[in-house]
Amino acid sequence: MPTEEILTYSITTFAMLFFYRIVTKSSRKVIEMNPNGLTILRLHIVYQILGFMALLFSLIFSIGILLNEENAILLVFFSWLLFGFLAVFLLLWYYRHEVQFDNEQLIVSNWLGKSQKLKWSELEDVRFHLFSGLIKMEAKGKVVKLHQHLVGLNTLLAVMEQNTSFTQAELRLPK
Repeated sequence: MPTEEILTYSITTFAMLFFYRIVTKSSRKVIEMNPNGLTILRLHIVYQILGFMALLFSLIFSIGILLNEENAILLVFFSWLLFGFLAVFLLLWYYRHEVQFDNEQLIVSNWLGKSQKLKWSELEDVRFHLFSGLIKMEAKGKVVKLHQHLVGLNTLLAVMEQNTSFTQAELRLPK
């Protein structure tokens, strides 16, 4: 294997591990409640940075292709389809996914901006899905999904343990 490939794979692996370490560490933070009595959790700023980087990459890649190739519109379309979609998805998660909670209830806005409210006393099931990285909570036919990289997620899980029979250990979140 050429040295360039080894270096590329090493840098990519290091970048992924670094990203994962940063967002996982931030989920362990303790977040204080605001003056209204609610604690608000949001995704780590790394999601915003990666979203804008993907948009920038799509733009630069497209300009470079269009300046050097005559009939490359299909290639530009597919690059925007891939990286543009990734950018929009990451930015929607960052700007719209929000979790507000207190000792009574939980209000979750998903990545599409749709909000749902659950009461801790009505919670029927809590599961973590490793592949998607989402914590799924169900109560009386309502389902909310929380991202594992919310800054201060441990604060939410501690409140969940106080107000329900579910524990953090049952979720088996990655450490």
